[in-house]
Amino acid sequence: MIMANAQQELAEFVISKAFNPVMRAKPDGKSDTDRKSLEHVQQATKAEIERYRNYFVHCRQNGNMP
Repeated sequence: MIMANAQQELAEFVISKAFNPVMRAKPDGKSDTDRKSLEHVQQATKAEIERYRNYFVHCRQNGNMP
């Protein structure tokens, strides 16, 4: 269980340091092309955050943490 907590903490660390800055980016003052690019990147980032969180929940429920 200690390993599961450490892996969950690692996932949350990556989310907070790598993904959250992308999610907080604002389209203010950007061109239409840049706004669309930002929207696309934020959608992909949101999916990646969910993938990270769901992976650890799924592994913990099934008892096979990597």
